Amino acid sequence: MVSRRTIRIKVLQTLYSFWQHENLSIQQAEKELLYSIERTYDLFYFLLELVLDIVHYADKRLEMRMTRLTATVEDKNPNRRFVNNTLVQAIRENTSYAKYLNNKKMSWENYPELVRKLYRELTESFVYEDYMKETENSLRSDKKMVKFILTDLFYNCEDLYSALEDQSIFWNDDIDYMIDIISKNLNVFKPGTPNKPIPPMFRSEDDKEFAYTLLRKTIVNNKEYTRMLTDNISNWDVDRVAYTDKIVMTLALTEIIEFTNIPQKVSFNEYIEIARLYGSDRSASFVNGVLDKIILDLKDSGRIVKTGRGLI
Repeated sequence: MVSRRTIRIKVLQTLYSFWQHENLSIQQAEKELLYSIERTYDLFYFLLELVLDIVHYADKRLEMRMTRLTATVEDKNPNRRFVNNTLVQAIRENTSYAKYLNNKKMSWENYPELVRKLYRELTESFVYEDYMKETENSLRSDKKMVKFILTDLFYNCEDLYSALEDQSIFWNDDIDYMIDIISKNLNVFKPGTPNKPIPPMFRSEDDKEFAYTLLRKTIVNNKEYTRMLTDNISNWDVDRVAYTDKIVMTLALTEIIEFTNIPQKVSFNEYIEIARLYGSDRSASFVNGVLDKIILDLKDSGRIVKTGRGLI
């Protein structure tokens, strides 16, 4: 489930912290890396739980209106299309989902105002209005409604982002990414298949090994790669280079040199994009230029060796 780019970013963040604390060991850095990736995976479940809480809140409102003394005919016979959403029921009934959430003890009970706010915004939307007017129930329509909640209500909701940042510093950069991942994995939840497993945190053992190896190799070879940077940064003292840019370039060198089965172009482009995301306005072009020079030298010296189909 967690992408290679996310792994690279988590390694970047772990190294940023590691090199700020001189007494940390590689083993401690590995634990921090795994924990940060686990927290990203937690977010998959936690955001889905917020969708379920919005539906649950809607259901409670219907029940209260049905039982009040001044209840109208409409109150006593409400439109239950939203609260009976079949995809929501499938998520709620999924045993893997329920077990994971229970083990982690994650809940939105301390954020009732957020749930109410999101429900109010939902019911004021034209999408919700059209959905409630539909005469035939369909899983496709129910899925469309859940996607709308995720991609339209959750995206850029300041109160949601603030609530998540209150609970975990690891979620600051993960929210938009995980909303997209959930939207792409809703097919996991199908009515009548409560035991269908949810995709694991790592897509494969190779991805898990990639994370640990990238971290270890970067730490172990840091002095050598710093020398490479120093030799190739014209008119600059390497210590004056932005700290994040330095880590990005060091990671790029580690991956290009150490991972013989990953195409050089893939690694190069990934770290240019990460520099663009986490550096300054000029970071991407700066990192691009420095890495390009170093890679040419490494190729000439035979230091870069790629093996496997399409790489030789």
